[in-house]
Amino acid sequence: SGTASVVGERSVHSDIEAQVYQAITNLRVLAAHPNLSRYGISYGFAWEDIIQLRIYYKQAADLPFLQTLLQRAT
Repeated sequence: SGTASVVGERSVHSDIEAQVYQAITNLRVLAAHPNLSRYGISYGFAWEDIIQLRIYYKQAADLPFLQTLLQRAT
């Protein structure tokens, strides 16, 4: 399963950059302590705790942006 560029129940953003940043925001919210505590989990995760991230993309022209983003994240 994945976490898409979704706000509420709607897919948003048409460009890859905005989609990636929205997905990262969604991951941060999902993994944070305030959200997990609602399910009886007493800890949360930070972006730095993620050890693997898979990004699917359709347009070859988006690859340079994604490579730059991933290099900054490592």
